[in-house]
Amino acid sequence: MRGVQLCDLARSILGDRYDFAVQYVPNLGKLGLEAAWIALQPRGTVYIFVKDTVDRFSPEGLVRLRDRAAGTALDYIDRHLHLMPPQGIDLHVSASVSGVQAMKDRIARVSGTDEAIEGDVVRLLHGVDRRIHDLAKARQDRLRPVYLGSLHIPTIPPDIEQRMTILDATTTQKMTENFRAVAGHNFHYAVRQPKTWPGIRGRKPFTKGFTAAVLGANILTHADEDDALPLLGSTYPYMAPSTDHDAIRQVFARAERTFGGPEWQRALSQTARLAELVAPKAQAAELEAIVRRLLS
Repeated sequence: MRGVQLCDLARSILGDRYDFAVQYVPNLGKLGLEAAWIALQPRGTVYIFVKDTVDRFSPEGLVRLRDRAAGTALDYIDRHLHLMPPQGIDLHVSASVSGVQAMKDRIARVSGTDEAIEGDVVRLLHGVDRRIHDLAKARQDRLRPVYLGSLHIPTIPPDIEQRMTILDATTTQKMTENFRAVAGHNFHYAVRQPKTWPGIRGRKPFTKGFTAAVLGANILTHADEDDALPLLGSTYPYMAPSTDHDAIRQVFARAERTFGGPEWQRALSQTARLAELVAPKAQAAELEAIVRRLLS
């Protein structure tokens, strides 16, 4: 969905300057088609791989395609950084603020070794599902908490869960069925279950924060969420210090106590800045900067 929706956005805003298209890549190695597939690709094209699509090429195939192309980029989203290809990628694209520095640190760490990674790092924030922009904004009559997302991801205190609207978006089909029901809610929930991550993990984009912001809502999140602190700042009032249920309960109670007042309004101004970051024109500008670098 990331690639399809970005392509649609690019066509609508940048289509007078560039010709954008989505190309689905088969399992070239398994089919024995890599060399033939690459040979058929037009020269001078910019290729932006989305997440695991890059795994359908051998290391040598990536280099051959890059040599034939105007340039190549890999959009990681939350792909683990130990999977960064050493060659064949000109720009490593981070969908999160914290991911930019994590990628740069990874490249610096292996510089001068046999694992050295070519290419530079750029940002293209992971915005919201484009259909969200068409929904009604949050109603500010009373606290209306909601969770929209995969059901296995969050940790929610049972007493708070009973008071929330839970919208299953575990699959693309479930998202299509349920996303409209998020309209009107003014307090989104984004606290993931704590996990022990292997080695060099990817950084999660703050998609739920952007969704809340676009809809004119506040969000309950926590300080260990990769982009929560970088984007909202330490003064944001509805950020739990951890995923501990008692800490979450305290933040939820604070939202109930301050709803509609000066603190609530200040928080809304903080989330509003997130909406500006992923407005269609802002995302198109970040994408065009990547294309121009690859074409230069």
